[in-house]
Parts: sequence; C-alpha cells; structure tokens
Amino acid sequence: MRFLYILLTFTAFNCFSQQELELRIQSLKTVESTDDAERKYELIYTVTNLTDRRLSFFFRPVGFGGSMSNRPYYKCYQNNEYLDSGRLLNTYSKNSYKIDATTLNLEGKSQKEQDSIVLKYLKEKVRFEGDSIKTKISGTRIDFEGFLQGNHEDRLLKQIYTIEPGTTITHTEHLYWNKERYFTVDPHEYYVDEHGKHEFEITMVLMKQPFKDQLPIKKFEEIMADNNFIKGVFVSNKIPIDFGK
Repeated sequence: MRFLYILLTFTAFNCFSQQELELRIQSLKTVESTDDAERKYELIYTVTNLTDRRLSFFFRPVGFGGSMSNRPYYKCYQNNEYLDSGRLLNTYSKNSYKIDATTLNLEGKSQKEQDSIVLKYLKEKVRFEGDSIKTKISGTRIDFEGFLQGNHEDRLLKQIYTIEPGTTITHTEHLYWNKERYFTVDPHEYYVDEHGKHEFEITMVLMKQPFKDQLPIKKFEEIMADNNFIKGVFVSNKIPIDFGK
C-alpha cells in the first residue's frame, strides 16, 4: 500500500510538472564578420505547444528584454559559468540609427501622421535619404526605441500570443557583438576569452498577475480564470556561440 501511494504521488507530480511549451534554439551562426569592430549572428528558435489545448500567453517575440519583460531574454556562458551578458550582445547594429520615439509626440496620431513625423525627423537629424521610414539604405536598419502605439492596455492586449495544439512557431532574430572582450557590470569585471568555450541560451518568463493594474478588471479576471492562458518559466537548450577571433 505504501509503495502504491508513493507511485501515485510521483505520477501526479510528473503530470503537474509537465511542460506545456518547448523553447528550442535551432541554430545560431555567424552571418557576417567583415567589419573588424562587429560580428553579426543569426538566431533561429522555435516555440512548440506540447499539449492538445490551444494555449495563450503574454509574449512579444521582438528582440530581447529583461527577466520581467514579455520578450525573451538571453544568457551567455563561458566555460560553463554565467557571463553577466546584458551588455555583450545587441539586437541592433552599431550602424543603426537609434531613436527614442517617445520624444516625437506620436501619441494619439494616426499611422500616416506618425510616419510623416518620423520621416521628417530622420531627414533633419540624421540626413536620411528616402521616401519611406521602411526604406533600407546600404543595409542600415532604423531602430525605434519605445515606439509602441496606444495606451498600456492596448499594448498589452496586442501582446497576447496564441499557439494551436501541437504547433511549432519559428522566430528569427539577429544579434550583434561589438567584439569588445572586456566589460564591467558594477562591481563585477568580465573578459570574453577568445579560447574559451561559449554557449548561448534564451528564457521566456510568461506572467499574468503582474499585469493586474494594466488591464480592465473584467479582462484580468477572465485571463486569471482561463487555464489555457498560461504562465511559467521556459528555458531553451544551450548552443555554442562564436566569440573567437
């Protein structure tokens, strides 16, 4: 009887701890390293629904954020030890124009008006040559920091991500390393050893409760009561990353 109780308890724990999503890095490769001051990587990762249910969660698969963000965040390891890598890799090239769009007074304006304001700013401030903010010049990307339309509620609701049972979604991101080997994150100092073993992983932190104040009460209660609207921490596999010469 005691053995049966232990077996039932273990089975119940196993079912409870079963992962609903699989986060997996498929590849991470250097795609460009012609510039002595920068290396570009292409990252491909997948999110798979392991259940027979249609799952929803707050998720923004655009670039990388911090551990309390709806975006995934990355970690780098050197010889199996964690590098505090918040400053190691960027999601934009050093050749990008980085603009704090919150200073452009875009709130409440139509998409056409926003495009016109941004285009005018680019032409005046960075001598942008083009008729559209989507124009690419010599492969240079324009990075808009903080460019989110609508209020907090609208932004959050647009970040509800839904994935069908057994479905795998693929995402591609580009990362840039400025090839600086020494960096500090006070009070710690780090050195990226060109001969070291380096690995990369990503983590998704899916939350519900922290967004209580950003949603209408009825919508928040609906999300909290929905067992198919999930939360949890999902960590990918580790994969080698090239920080050599």
